[in-house]
Amino acid sequence: LSQEVDNDGDKPRMAIAVNNTHYQKLRRLFGHSHHTQDDAAASDDKQFHGSVWCLLTRYDTLRPHGYQAALSHHGFRVLEQRLGVDCECFASPLNCHFGAGNFCSAFPDTDSMFGSRGSFFDYFPNQGSFEANPPFVPELMLAMAKHMELLLTQSESAAESSSDNAMSFAVVIPAFDSNQGQSSRRGGG
Repeated sequence: LSQEVDNDGDKPRMAIAVNNTHYQKLRRLFGHSHHTQDDAAASDDKQFHGSVWCLLTRYDTLRPHGYQAALSHHGFRVLEQRLGVDCECFASPLNCHFGAGNFCSAFPDTDSMFGSRGSFFDYFPNQGSFEANPPFVPELMLAMAKHMELLLTQSESAAESSSDNAMSFAVVIPAFDSNQGQSSRRGGG
């Protein structure tokens, strides 16, 4: 995939590679997000390719930051079957398992074209079962835990008036020094 970029009248060609599997996945997500039945005609090719270009260059700038563990397809199936998980709190259009409308991501401006619900921190569901596999940054994991506590408290309050408001999170994080986490929770270093 390549995209022309204007540079003071010059038109240098810049290219970024994407494998066919990811390209087809992005095509399906884009088509689903734009309510297009025919994946091959997923809206306008120019809009699709421009959206792919923005998405890929955005995520390319993260290398080598923002690492997280990948949960296997089998792991997701277990979460789906045993816990009813159907939404991811930290994914991207490139690695989401559940598809359009069932994942949150870091960059709503580029990822929404492919079905992202936006940032997990701006997402306020009142029910559901979610998989959370954040980038392994202690401050981000702490913010995630605080947001989850808020969501669970709100869901619990809503559940008092309805039995349909159950909420759960399956969290994938590395083992780290629990003293560091406890110190952070108390406002220490």
